[in-house]
Amino acid sequence: MKDLQLELLLSDKACRIIDNFAYLMNLQVVFYSIDGKVVKRGRNENNCEYCKYMQKQIFSVDDCLKLDIQKQKECREKQTTLVYQCHAGLTEAVTPIELYNNVVGYVIIGQFRMHRNPPTFLKSDSLQKLFMAQKHISFEELDHILAMFKTLLEYITEKELISIPSDYRLHKLNSYIENNLFNNISIAQAARFMTCPMKIH
Repeated sequence: MKDLQLELLLSDKACRIIDNFAYLMNLQVVFYSIDGKVVKRGRNENNCEYCKYMQKQIFSVDDCLKLDIQKQKECREKQTTLVYQCHAGLTEAVTPIELYNNVVGYVIIGQFRMHRNPPTFLKSDSLQKLFMAQKHISFEELDHILAMFKTLLEYITEKELISIPSDYRLHKLNSYIENNLFNNISIAQAARFMTCPMKIH
């Protein structure tokens, strides 16, 4: 059976919850499929003026995409959320999304600045002003934001606001039973496996 893709998971109500979070936090929330394609962008916002300028004049959009893919792969291998700085000096956080213990995609939250002063490579006053106009988040605030976002995704899962095809559920249940034939599993154990499918780190 074909692996389940992340784009099948997000219901309209789940997307509204994510959009509200992105609006309240004044952040971008972007979901990516396992192959790095954008599935859902919170509030459907484009890049800020600072990023647009940097991508056009200093480096390229491809540089950003390559870094995103690199960090997605790294967070998948380490099975944890990664907080990193992009080429423009802004900060992002990426975490893998698991379904039945398989990574099906990623979510990136950003971009924001964690320093009070602009990076030294920004020489012009105009660029420094664009950088300083970005949302500032402290390390402590970031911990709370990530914890809140994780709670929202857990709520989305518990309320079954994700759309998982029934044939995929049946396939996973059959695989679970086959892999535990000699473990004397109970119906309750199988039910727990099927009802709590999505997880982020």
